[in-house]
Amino acid sequence: MRLQDITTDGIGFPELVKTATIALENWQVTADEEVVVYTDTGGDASLSEAFQVAATNLGCDTTVVIGTPRFALLDPSVAAIEAMKGADIVFDLASATWSDYALAIQSICDAGTRVLQVMLPARSFVERPPTAEILGRVERWAQICDAATEVRVTGPHGTDLTFARGDLPLDPGRGLVDRPGTWDSYGVFSISFTPTPGSVNGTLVFNGPLTLLPQYRFVTERPIVTEVRDGSIVSIREDHREAKLLARWFEQFNDEGVYEFSHAGAGVDHRANTEVVDVNGWESILGAIVLGVGASSNVNLQGGRFATGHMDGVLMESSLYMDGRLIIEDGRFTPDSGVVV
Repeated sequence: MRLQDITTDGIGFPELVKTATIALENWQVTADEEVVVYTDTGGDASLSEAFQVAATNLGCDTTVVIGTPRFALLDPSVAAIEAMKGADIVFDLASATWSDYALAIQSICDAGTRVLQVMLPARSFVERPPTAEILGRVERWAQICDAATEVRVTGPHGTDLTFARGDLPLDPGRGLVDRPGTWDSYGVFSISFTPTPGSVNGTLVFNGPLTLLPQYRFVTERPIVTEVRDGSIVSIREDHREAKLLARWFEQFNDEGVYEFSHAGAGVDHRANTEVVDVNGWESILGAIVLGVGASSNVNLQGGRFATGHMDGVLMESSLYMDGRLIIEDGRFTPDSGVVV
């Protein structure tokens, strides 16, 4: 048995190749296209090799670029960026997230390259592919968000947050990159949008998974109470260990932009849960509300503000109103929303 036959996540290499092959077909990759698989020495070698094999079997001219691991949100090397600009499609399997908020991604997409980020465990990659049911929920949820103007989020531990939807584009997480110049993240099934700058106000209590790039990924054991004013977190109640960790995480950047709200949304994937450390899965949990703070320079969100850090907080068992209409109640989409049928 070869080392590559079994991955560290208990998923066989043939299963990874099969899933990657199906994925390439869904993304309409053709034999005449140039493919770049970008990873680094800290990435999952089995997963990057599976993409290389799947693309090569399809007949694509496939190049694997292996870089040095970087701090989250920092650009890859100039040589790697140029290779990606010359490709038709890039599979980003780096160990630290960069393509969702780093500055270089805009120039890569402007070159017409399709970029798919794959930063989830091998098991999730195999077990949570896009399906017609999930993508249908994404489309319905997008219709609701697109029509909204005012948003309110409440929660079981005192969350009561209001903000304006704004007029920036939605980021529909579909795990698909089927048009030139597009970016998406595989395994994220949700809708996100950038609130009107300065409009977020109220009490925000984190009570679920937290992703604090690049160091920490955990599910909170105790609620973390924060206060938000004019679009930024202005205070954190440091009454337990995790709250203090969050405060120190913000302080390390010495960047006021890290405290500013980046995006809001909710997940639509009933297969996602908190039982495994799967950041993309956490953001996709059906009915869970996702709030991002920090950099908003994502090419889909078009928030346009780069910051040196970014975090995502998932609110569990919380409620969301749009223009006074209850869309999510205690962590479940309401029947009136039409998102879950």
